[in-house]
Amino acid sequence: MSANQTPRPVALLTGASEGFGRELAGLIARDGYDLIVAARNRQRLTELADELAREHHANVDIRPCDLT
Repeated sequence: MSANQTPRPVALLTGASEGFGRELAGLIARDGYDLIVAARNRQRLTELADELAREHHANVDIRPCDLT
């Protein structure tokens, strides 16, 4: 990061692999946030991270886990 750039804010989102969580991740990334996303399905999280990076230039850290 260059000296004149400010870091992007980061949001933590659970249940991000499908449904409302996935849609919310897209809205958050569109608003300029990087994300940490958690859900049980690693493949879906990876696909989401790739999509958000491509469409919104977001940095996405995936955390496959079950939070129950």
